[in-house]
Amino acid sequence: MPSRFIAITGFAALAALLISAAPAKADCVDDCQASTYCDSTMHASGECSEKLNQCYQLECNKPRHAFGALAYDRDSQAYGYSYDQPDVDSAPAVALKNCQKH
Repeated sequence: MPSRFIAITGFAALAALLISAAPAKADCVDDCQASTYCDSTMHASGECSEKLNQCYQLECNKPRHAFGALAYDRDSQAYGYSYDQPDVDSAPAVALKNCQKH
C-alpha cells in the first residue's frame, strides 16, 4: 500500500500521512463471504443470497481509490483524521479541519 508523507504549513507543525488503497474486487467478495452468517434455512430461503448481494453491492462498488490522512499538532497534541476521501487533495483538508476542532 503506497503512502506519502506531506508537511503542511500554516497550522503549527502539522503533518499529514496520505494513504491510498486500491483493494482488489476479490477482496470485497472474500470479506462479504467471511462476514455474512448463513445457516441452512437461510440458504434454502434465498435470504443468504440476498444478504451477500447487498454486501457485494455496497463493498465492491466503492471507489477503487480511497484516501485518508492524519493531522497532528505537537504543541497542543490535537489530532484529526480522514478516510474514504475521493482524492488526494480532500484527505488532508478534512484531516486538518477535524484537527482544528480539538
